[in-house]
Amino acid sequence: MITSGFRHYAHEPAKRPGWYELNDPVAGGTLKVGRFGPCDPGSRKAAAAAAGRRDNASGRRQPPAEERRPSMNRAARHVNWDFAERVLDAVLPGSTAYNPDRMTGIPLDAWRPFDLTGRDADAVEDDFLSYCDDLEGPLVVVNSTSFYPDQGPYFVEAANLRDFVKAFDTRVRDYFMWTDVLVVSPATGFVIVVQDDGYIVKVRGNAVLTPQTPPGDRGCRS
Repeated sequence: MITSGFRHYAHEPAKRPGWYELNDPVAGGTLKVGRFGPCDPGSRKAAAAAAGRRDNASGRRQPPAEERRPSMNRAARHVNWDFAERVLDAVLPGSTAYNPDRMTGIPLDAWRPFDLTGRDADAVEDDFLSYCDDLEGPLVVVNSTSFYPDQGPYFVEAANLRDFVKAFDTRVRDYFMWTDVLVVSPATGFVIVVQDDGYIVKVRGNAVLTPQTPPGDRGCRS
């Protein structure tokens, strides 16, 4: 059994930590996953603002050209990747990375057109979020910034996903949907992938996450 924490972004702290049990068919056991309070990345805001620029049409800050597609081949690898990849492999067995070319269970004819460049940034985000309406529980969220060593994959409660996306450029860095975006919902089995060449897909794999009551919370009321 492996214990790992979901880094949880929210505007309001949770009243008490929640716990989830992730059924892990690969390891033949379960992963007990803690949900923690909000993480404020504001200390990186000034550095990110200096490195980026603002798009005149959308007003969203976007990264310099040389940073738009960070690579997993960088020397440093964020500590959250190992856990995030195990979640992905449990939901879509055989998947080895948050990259459509290394993910299984996505039929070619399931992809749909999704315009990332010809629309207002808010319209793109709203369209993306409409695909996420039925997601539940903690999510693994990956976008272009996740491949920076100081960021990694994000762990976000589904109920807070809209706020996370809309405030991403000020709370973290860069416009959230600048390039590829991937979301995995281990509680429902849904996986959503947006590719920057203008396509989106939503598939359903294994639901592997079961809400659990922490031992100290049994019989308690919020």
